[in-house]
Amino acid sequence: MDPGLDPISWLSIDVTSADSVRECLHKASSKQQLAAAVYCVSAGEPNENAYKRAYEIGVRNIIEHLPTETQLAFISSTGVYHQNSGESVDESSPTNPLLLSKTQSHLLTGESLVINRPNSVIARLSGIYGPGRTRLISMAQAMNDPYIVDRQDYTNRIHVDDGARAVLHLLKNQSSEKIYCVTDHEPAPQLDVVMWIRSAMAMPPIQVRYRQQDTFVTTPDQLPSFNKRISNQRLLNSGFKFHFPTFREGYGKLL
Repeated sequence: MDPGLDPISWLSIDVTSADSVRECLHKASSKQQLAAAVYCVSAGEPNENAYKRAYEIGVRNIIEHLPTETQLAFISSTGVYHQNSGESVDESSPTNPLLLSKTQSHLLTGESLVINRPNSVIARLSGIYGPGRTRLISMAQAMNDPYIVDRQDYTNRIHVDDGARAVLHLLKNQSSEKIYCVTDHEPAPQLDVVMWIRSAMAMPPIQVRYRQQDTFVTTPDQLPSFNKRISNQRLLNSGFKFHFPTFREGYGKLL
């Protein structure tokens, strides 16, 4: 735990059960003042009902029974952005549930509940990596030679430690803003990240070839772009300092 942070208690609650939430929060608040709560849950299953239970029913239950004076941080995802052609996005960019999967649209519903509650903040985390979350390292290790690239996929990353620190920062430094994108300084083509990892691991060089449909092209700029590039400027403006400002610092510590 960082020096100066207030003690943190962990509560095990079935957030989908109003009775469980009411009983647990009543018991906890009777023992000590609840300064802040972080709503960080997983749907558990990749289906619409599971997402509805986690991000709508659960959120409603917490908001109904959490003391109004208690701060609430809702952990959401940058998956709520429907943009998918390499666009730059930030907290002011539109989010259209009709353009999302039914599961991701439930995240927006949860956000809409939290945004109307006083003393609340929404943290939209991008792709979390860190100990135990090493998908891109595994991808780098499994690349074929030659490696064929059909599209320019952007990736937005946040080291798990910086993600947790950012949420605590937003709770301790209350702002008039309700939504923050929690992502590092450098949205980057996924290819750049995995190739950097290969180099940092001293793996043999491989040939990369860029293919647009059935034709090979000379640069990745000639390929279609996918995903989006997410700005963290609002988080920086709040005074937050990153330990891992780009994927290089974060993955460098993991390798």
